[in-house]
Amino acid sequence: MSNHVEFSGAEIAHCAIRIAKSGNEYASGIIILRNEAGKFESSHQFRSFDAVDVLRGIELQYFAKEAPQADTSGGDLAFEVAEDTETRERKVAKATPRPQVKVSGWFKTSKSTKGTWDTVFMVDTVTI
Repeated sequence: MSNHVEFSGAEIAHCAIRIAKSGNEYASGIIILRNEAGKFESSHQFRSFDAVDVLRGIELQYFAKEAPQADTSGGDLAFEVAEDTETRERKVAKATPRPQVKVSGWFKTSKSTKGTWDTVFMVDTVTI
């Protein structure tokens, strides 16, 4: 019996490259699965030791934190035209699209130090 599963069109909602106690790099984050109609189905924490190179590219492109630039941080910027908060046009911000990938791996359940059972999706391959 094999417990290997594959998800096509999984969205990566978060991804970070970390260093394990052993000194090896691994990726961790959250994937979101949607049904055929595009509605939310489930989300899963994931961890990967095998697909770090692919996930590093995704992390850098979508989730890397940028250092604030001195000329755009807003600290000493002066506006040429005074803005009135009552007349300023407001627009709804659009979310950055999440990368969709094909992932395969297995679910690993382990008992935490708090006594609860945690389930993590262990990713072995990622295809963009």
